[in-house]
Amino acid sequence: MALENPRFSNYQIILLTSLLFSLVHYPSAFLMLFTFIMQWIFTTAFLRWKNIWPLGLYHGWIATFLLFYIMGRDLWMELFVGF
Repeated sequence: MALENPRFSNYQIILLTSLLFSLVHYPSAFLMLFTFIMQWIFTTAFLRWKNIWPLGLYHGWIATFLLFYIMGRDLWMELFVGF
């Protein structure tokens, strides 16, 4: 059966993970496009070096600066707006 031992090329893996990750960011078309591109880069790097630590750090830094400086969102203020 084909599902027991699936064989995907690196290109298929990169495309699938990039599409899924961009769908998680659905309400914003800009954010979906940006995350698709960044996930393409991150998955390519992961498949080459097999280390998730730098990718996690870059994800946090890039997302923080993108949301604050480009999209004008302060997530700390959004988190504590009810208090």
